[in-house]
Amino acid sequence: MKLNKENNYLILITIAFFALGILRINDLSLYNDCTRYLIWGNSIAQGKGYVDDTQPDPQYFVVNAPLFPLILAPVLIFFPFSLYAAKIWSLILGTLSVFLFNKWLRMYFKKNYSLSLTLLYAFYPLTIIFYTEVLSESIFVCSLLITFIIIEHFEKNSESKFERLALVIIISFIVLLREVGISLVVAVVIFLIYKRKWQLITISIAGCILIFSAWTYRNIGLAEDPSYAQHANLIFIFRNFVTPQGTSITQELLQRLITNFKDYQVGLSGMLIYYIPFSLIVAPSTLLLWTAKFLYLLGKFIFIVFLPMLVYGIWKDSRSRKTYASRVYFLFIYLLIVIIYPVKDVRFIFPLIPLIFFYLGLSSRELAKKLKKKNYKIILGTLSLVIILVPNLISLFEVIRTNIIYTIDPVNFPNKFKKGKANFSYYSTPWKILGDSIDKKIEAGTIIAIPRKEIVSFAPKQKFIELNCAVPVPQFESLLRNYGVDYIIAPTLYDSITEYQIQMDELNRFTFELCQKINNLNLFKIYPKHQPYKTNAISKQLLIDTTSALGLLRLGRHYLKNELYPNAIYTFNKLLKLYPKNPEIRFQFLLIKSFQLDTVNIADVLKELYSLPSSTSYNEVSQLAVKIMKLRLQARQLTDSPLRAGNLLEAGRICWQLGYPKQAYRIIRESIREDSTFIPGYLWAWHYGTQLGDRINTTFYLNKLETLDKNNPVFQSFKQIAKFRNLLTREKNKRIKSNIHIMISREYDRIELFEEALDEAQLAIDEDRTNKEAWYNLSELFKKKNLLHAYENVLRQTRSAILDE
Repeated sequence: MKLNKENNYLILITIAFFALGILRINDLSLYNDCTRYLIWGNSIAQGKGYVDDTQPDPQYFVVNAPLFPLILAPVLIFFPFSLYAAKIWSLILGTLSVFLFNKWLRMYFKKNYSLSLTLLYAFYPLTIIFYTEVLSESIFVCSLLITFIIIEHFEKNSESKFERLALVIIISFIVLLREVGISLVVAVVIFLIYKRKWQLITISIAGCILIFSAWTYRNIGLAEDPSYAQHANLIFIFRNFVTPQGTSITQELLQRLITNFKDYQVGLSGMLIYYIPFSLIVAPSTLLLWTAKFLYLLGKFIFIVFLPMLVYGIWKDSRSRKTYASRVYFLFIYLLIVIIYPVKDVRFIFPLIPLIFFYLGLSSRELAKKLKKKNYKIILGTLSLVIILVPNLISLFEVIRTNIIYTIDPVNFPNKFKKGKANFSYYSTPWKILGDSIDKKIEAGTIIAIPRKEIVSFAPKQKFIELNCAVPVPQFESLLRNYGVDYIIAPTLYDSITEYQIQMDELNRFTFELCQKINNLNLFKIYPKHQPYKTNAISKQLLIDTTSALGLLRLGRHYLKNELYPNAIYTFNKLLKLYPKNPEIRFQFLLIKSFQLDTVNIADVLKELYSLPSSTSYNEVSQLAVKIMKLRLQARQLTDSPLRAGNLLEAGRICWQLGYPKQAYRIIRESIREDSTFIPGYLWAWHYGTQLGDRINTTFYLNKLETLDKNNPVFQSFKQIAKFRNLLTREKNKRIKSNIHIMISREYDRIELFEEALDEAQLAIDEDRTNKEAWYNLSELFKKKNLLHAYENVLRQTRSAILDE
């Protein structure tokens, strides 16, 4: 590249871009995907292939597109597990995209226009933000721009062999970089059909299909664990989110298209070019606040100007170059895929920014041609540049200013602002400091539960299990016990409410002790509580505590679990006014509508939940809540008593699995009222009633089962369990009571009620820690289920107990 005046300006722009990017780098990550890419990239760098071995059990399934970790791997060979190195590598790729953008623009514009548009792209806030995260956006945009450049050479029939090879490689692998890259594949193939490049078309399509198929077979056919909570994006996109389960996928996609378009329309109406990332700015300056207000007031005017200019730019492109079709097809196919995708984020729209600036540049150039005087053209061009660039520079300055304050002193960062300003910001979770502390103070190999993977690279000696914040209480308990989890990290969300607040409040089998707090990061030690029959109570203090968000949440949950739905609605409405965008609160309303059989409003609540940020975590449990209502309503319409009872039984069991025992027990009892000979209903009614301490009705259920099917093996086990429980009430000797619990545990194990078997096994140990048979029974239960982490944990405890003896 010759060092002429134009190139000097371009070099200055890229140097400034890179320097600002360095100032924006920190030890935090905007997305969970960033850490996932880092884990896989580090694994590849170590020669292990695609494996996440930061978990208790190595996970070979890759939930994201796999190519970016491979691109990260060379850097991580020299800087293992370094978030900073990965971010700098991403920034270098982003800097390359600035060069490529300018090179592509020079095919259409004179130097001043191309430099002006490059300036807008380089100092657009999201460009620097996304290119300083460990995300695939940088290399995806580079691939996109390289493709556009090569296509121009194809149009002129001046392409080289290297460019042909590069195009084949990009088309073959782009879907493994981002699945939405299929839009680029379609656009390029359509262009090549127009150029009659049949051999190139065949090779490109065959390469894309073969490579994607091979990866899909490896990832889903060979590596995916059926019990794993994550799914590939292709499966993920065809699930129900906005509509209840069972609704046709066509209706789901149409409804999602409408809902998502409403969420994206502000950005697509022109405000996207003025993106102010307030989540990365603490205590914004008066200048930024006035800028934001001014842009808000000009919103309709921006829409009136932006959309016609964008359309005019597309039209002028179609009149000037035959390559326009590839860009237009890519734009609309990409946009369609993004709009129907279940997760909504400005990150997905970002790769369109180069095209948007390109089309705006075309339209502004054509408008400038209509001005006769050169001075007018210069004034118009300068004014347009300033109008777009200055607000973005103000935003960018605020982001970098906040970031510098954070990097100087992460721990004391909140104290540098007025109280409340930085309490719940992106910067209030210094994962690196907590990770370093954990690795120093906690024994290596300890299993820690986390809501996100961000801490993983800073505490490489430990093992982490990522738990969804929407996991139902029973499943949450089971995961903690089955993996032998010793600690849990629960960041504060708002007020004094933490992640997993509901689960930690309502667990019967564990209690939590706060052992370290750094800003909003809370590290809890987990201790067994062993109270499997005790229903959750709420203290008098909490009953009258309606001044705090935590008090309202606990009170609302108390009303909900005790079927006091009007009180629950009133309480959650008060909480919703404080935090209207919290999906956990909206999910409580969905549960209430389901239990109330409110078919009129539940669909609206489901849509409202879906529209909130980070709501996809609640999709599975939301669909189960809706299913409970549908099963109960279907039972009312059925004429056959056994079928009605069967529907109610299924609904009751789902309720129990979601952690609502009173509702479950009531629905199960409805099933046996529908059919007095329904044996499964009596069996589950006895089991649930026993767990809830209902001795009177459970005696009746057992007697009824005696008359219906006394040879039923499950009934025989229940009969034995009831007999052993009666013995427990009269026995005082601890060793004998311990042995009785062992016998109850083995009966539960015989009928495959594993959680209850574990409860009784643990109670046997609690009665007499010196009972070796009790320890053996507990360890064998874990071993039988192949839960090796919990099994090894029990063996360690056994040795300790025997030594104490």
